[in-house]
Amino acid sequence: MNLWGVKPDMLTTAKGASASYVPIGITAVSKRIADYFEDEFFAHGHTFEAHPVSLAAIPAVIEEYRRLDLLSHVRAMGEYLSKRLEELKERHKSIGDVRGRRVVLGH
Repeated sequence: MNLWGVKPDMLTTAKGASASYVPIGITAVSKRIADYFEDEFFAHGHTFEAHPVSLAAIPAVIEEYRRLDLLSHVRAMGEYLSKRLEELKERHKSIGDVRGRRVVLGH
């Protein structure tokens, strides 16, 4: 979403929030959607909803991502992968195009 300037009304994520150390899933919604549910009942629940161990992992993981500067590493690995796949494309006529974003391809 950041690559294209998209502001979603709803965003979900899971494994990355806790670096897969504990089970957690996150759903975030825009203020407009959140405000709607201030007046409208939404019955929901999850087996491990708001589990303190899972929730405690999130700030620790964010701090580690920052401390290790993982975003820079992701960019570098994406550029490396892109370069190597382009080299592979030059050697194999069966590869018509190399496309992707960030670590999925580094462009």
